[in-house]
Amino acid sequence: MVATVVVVLHLLEPVEAGLADCLPTDPVSKSTVCEMDHVIVDLGAGWKNYSAWYAAMEPYWTPDFIYTPALGINETRGLKEWYYGEYADWSLAFPEVFFNQMIFAGSNTTATSKTYAKGVWKAPLGPLQPTQQVTSVRICDFYLLDGPRIQHNWMMIDMLDLLRQAGKTPLKLSGLPQGIAYPPQSMDGIPAPISNFVTAKQSGASEALLAKLLAAEWDGQLDSAEHWAADMVWYGPTPWGMARGTQEYVKHFLQPFHAAFTEPKLEVDARLCEGTFCAVHGHFHGRHVAEWLGHKASGQRVSLAVGMHFHIVDGRVIESWALFDIPGMFQQSFGINILAQ
Repeated sequence: MVATVVVVLHLLEPVEAGLADCLPTDPVSKSTVCEMDHVIVDLGAGWKNYSAWYAAMEPYWTPDFIYTPALGINETRGLKEWYYGEYADWSLAFPEVFFNQMIFAGSNTTATSKTYAKGVWKAPLGPLQPTQQVTSVRICDFYLLDGPRIQHNWMMIDMLDLLRQAGKTPLKLSGLPQGIAYPPQSMDGIPAPISNFVTAKQSGASEALLAKLLAAEWDGQLDSAEHWAADMVWYGPTPWGMARGTQEYVKHFLQPFHAAFTEPKLEVDARLCEGTFCAVHGHFHGRHVAEWLGHKASGQRVSLAVGMHFHIVDGRVIESWALFDIPGMFQQSFGINILAQ
């Protein structure tokens, strides 16, 4: 969601407490998103007035900006399409919601946030029907800017975890804990990092490690997990869940993933490191040659949208948060709608 806010945000009333401080030292992209967050929260219930909402939002977005969500929510262009195509639907689905932003990082051209929302699910969200129960929603956002304005926003929700909380599991669960995404194990601020204390040396070292990890695991299909700390935590999406330690990560995710696909290629849409925190949004492409997530080998070339955040300490990843558009891959590559209820 574009309301990339911090710790606690209530959409019904204007709330300042809990928003990230917009610092003079913030990179340009982070500054734009931070200011936009404050403006959208100040609107409170005024979001229902489209004219007022548009006037408030217009300075932060290019006229034809692209909003690309996970399957189940339509891609839109420009503020009007986004407002009527997703923003209003989300606000009706979760009219009283609290956003908890854990990571908020940026460069001069790219920004990202890792967030979970919590509220009572009261109206449909895309094809998913409400439960009328308190629900947690795992979210990641990636922003590409043109100057000081947002040109593209990729947003991903763990749609399969919403189904799981509604008592429906179209894919077999791994047996690992599901629906968990804890904040970073650090004192780098909430959200992390605080731009004032980030150094170019830190960011450069993190970028170098990230490049090695992506080359090894996503393009090279290596199962060694050599770039991770032994006691790392991987907050994977449903149906994998939270893997604690490299053994669980390799067993439940890496080995089955690498066995299922040949001709691998990760095409990156947005990538950045700020201090010890890195993020990547992109599309993995591979040929499906073995069973994966219960689906037999199709021989097809498939595409999977991924959004990943990493926390790097002493040259190793100690924790990572990942969301994948599994429903999108099944729909586009296999013609299977796993969101159907």
